[in-house]
Amino acid sequence: MSATTIDNPRQPILDARIATMILFGFVAYTVFFGLFPSLSRAFPFEWAFYGADRPAPLADPFVDRTINFYYALMGAMMTGWFTTIVLAMRSGLRIVWDAAIAGLAVWFVLDNAGSFIYGYPMNVVTNAAFVVVLLPTLLLSRPAA
Repeated sequence: MSATTIDNPRQPILDARIATMILFGFVAYTVFFGLFPSLSRAFPFEWAFYGADRPAPLADPFVDRTINFYYALMGAMMTGWFTTIVLAMRSGLRIVWDAAIAGLAVWFVLDNAGSFIYGYPMNVVTNAAFVVVLLPTLLLSRPAA
């Protein structure tokens, strides 16, 4: 096994094209999230939070429409974020991966803090599932410095 040197930098373990395909999977999910918020709310979010006991106030038409609107906005923002990362990865610059990893860390800390503060610890499980896929994908496909 050869050592990493300036002349022989460490090559990524995961090919950037595979990492891009994984991230495109997230883009597809977030497009679904943004275009079909009532379906994405039902699973996994409302199922994870409430199971079969969905609170009656969520069925109120105004509340339902408002929540769908917020889910659609979140889906649009996430789609933009993932699309930006995927397109920037084409540059092959390590800074793109570093920025994506930093953004992922900031999101994870803030989202989980809000989840605990407002009494939704099950959201931490959902967040962890995203990180379990995204973090290794980004770390293993990150170019050498």
